[in-house]
Amino acid sequence: MSVPDRIVHIFMDVCNGFGAAFVAGVIFHLFGLAPSIGVLLIPAAWEIFFTIAYGQALRALLGSLAGVVIGWFLVLHLF
Repeated sequence: MSVPDRIVHIFMDVCNGFGAAFVAGVIFHLFGLAPSIGVLLIPAAWEIFFTIAYGQALRALLGSLAGVVIGWFLVLHLF
């Protein structure tokens, strides 16, 4: 796989993790719950489980977890 393809795939994994954390934060907000460590742990645990259970690449896991952390900081700032 060429370097540009790897960069695009990593970017898509980061966006996937970001979206998961952002949606978790919105759901917490809609239920009237304060954003907390749960917004970080729930999507992160799901990404880890999904990656290990289906034998995906470690690169995909690390990209998704990076996106979850970025999304968590944004959710803490917004809500």
